[in-house]
Amino acid sequence: MTHTLKTINNAMHIGRNDKCPCGSGKKYKKCCLNCLSEQNAGADLTPAQLVSARAQAFNNNDFAFIYDTFHHQSNFCRQFPERNNYIAYGKSTLCNDYQIKSCTILQEQVAVTTAQVLFHLAINYQGTSEEYYELSEFQLVDKCWRYLHSNKLPCNDFAGTIDEITIAHVAQAGICF
Repeated sequence: MTHTLKTINNAMHIGRNDKCPCGSGKKYKKCCLNCLSEQNAGADLTPAQLVSARAQAFNNNDFAFIYDTFHHQSNFCRQFPERNNYIAYGKSTLCNDYQIKSCTILQEQVAVTTAQVLFHLAINYQGTSEEYYELSEFQLVDKCWRYLHSNKLPCNDFAGTIDEITIAHVAQAGICF
């Protein structure tokens, strides 16, 4: 469901227990009441800056920022349609199991409403170190870039060096998620 600033700006005339004007069927207090900050998450960031900000937010256990910067049509949002459920999941599981050691932006391609960012990620997952290349796709929504999906390629699956990897390599050989 897309929340619009127009809906939020007109919110003063809507009761907390009224149906939300965005059409979700939820009560206003459970839907768009607090969306203004959610909609503006990362508003002034380029796609590459958003990747870095999301990595930093993850390490700071700021799962609200992570959630708020996903595209509403992403597979992630289908898995976690409720913001508060994801935040609770992140705090109960991810903050203990997953740590980003480094996130290095390698390439960025920006078109009018879509963008791709290729980056190298080194993580600890449940005590095991992993490194991979990730190619993330972003779409522009209400003047904010939003994470739609990614292709992931383990570093061991690429024979070249970090300086040789390209967007095409990961797009062709990576696993989409």
